[in-house]
Amino acid sequence: MQRRERIRKASPELIESARYLRRHQTRAEAQLWEAIRGQRAFPYRVRRQHAVGSFVLDFWIPAARLAVEIDGEIHDLPDIAAQDAERATMIAAHDVEVIRFRNEEVLSNLDHVLTVICERIDARLQVHDTAPPLLESGEGVGG
Repeated sequence: MQRRERIRKASPELIESARYLRRHQTRAEAQLWEAIRGQRAFPYRVRRQHAVGSFVLDFWIPAARLAVEIDGEIHDLPDIAAQDAERATMIAAHDVEVIRFRNEEVLSNLDHVLTVICERIDARLQVHDTAPPLLESGEGVGG
């Protein structure tokens, strides 16, 4: 089995930023979080606004090493899109997949978003072992 490199632990400042983002989430993030929390059948541990390395993931599913990002219009700006691509590359180097949804998609088609998330989790669990997650800190539900 190949050993995965640990992503460095988030700084105290970033952890505080993640706490702030949890308290001030977007409408789409709140809707997705409530749907996940409200689904007792959702069998996966999910953390929201999970601080890792030098950034904060909107949602983190440790068992599948899957990050879910919810993007608003600001992510259409060239500088932000470039930052997103760079961040996704860095995360992928640690065997973490990033899937992205638009705010509008979450708000208008939540069932589809949940289906896609579950499909990606199932696919990743089939091809990856279920070794303990290697990302640090954050808040979660389930488990």
